[in-house]
Amino acid sequence: MAARSDNAPETSPAKAHSPRHHRARWLFPVGLALGISLLSGGTVPSGVVPGIFQIDKLIHVLVFGLLATAVYRALDPAMPPARRALWAIGLTIAFGLSDELHQGTNPNRTMDFADLLADMAGAIVATLVYQRWGLYRRLLEWRFLPAKKQS
Repeated sequence: MAARSDNAPETSPAKAHSPRHHRARWLFPVGLALGISLLSGGTVPSGVVPGIFQIDKLIHVLVFGLLATAVYRALDPAMPPARRALWAIGLTIAFGLSDELHQGTNPNRTMDFADLLADMAGAIVATLVYQRWGLYRRLLEWRFLPAKKQS
């Protein structure tokens, strides 16, 4: 059995293009986006650290980085990596903008351009790291449960 290279698609081409598998790949990014939207509707969380650094910006970088990575993985593996990265980053930034606009309509929240910048940074960095760093890719592709044996 040949070893999988770091640049190989995550799944076999036949399995990756099946309608059922295509829908399943989008469950995590859509669920994560819904979770972000629900949390954006609440009150402002505490956690501002004195000084320049604010912990909420780090949270934005990490969460939107994870979202961009999930979107990248959900996109068609046959798509060229650069195009796939642009789509993942663009969709994540568009969602970040819509999230900030959503917060602007909430009396308990405010729109924050710095949050959008943190969302953008997370999306760009995480997507590029996922493309280029095998350890991050393997960590996100680790299966909690073993794969079903095909008969």
